[in-house]
Amino acid sequence: MAELQMLLEEEIPGGRRALFDSYTNLERVAEYCETNYIQTFHCLVSVSRQAVTLLPPPFF
Repeated sequence: MAELQMLLEEEIPGGRRALFDSYTNLERVAEYCETNYIQTFHCLVSVSRQAVTLLPPPFF
């Protein structure tokens, strides 16, 4: 009976808090990755456009 009470009062609430904290941290990581991916993509597009404008004209 004491084990059940310890589970109900300590282990289960502590586990729930840990799961919630992990979930929150994963959301933050996902948001960070998504933001940086989008910024990197826009930067790469910009650099590639600049590179194309710097190319010499073709010889015919």
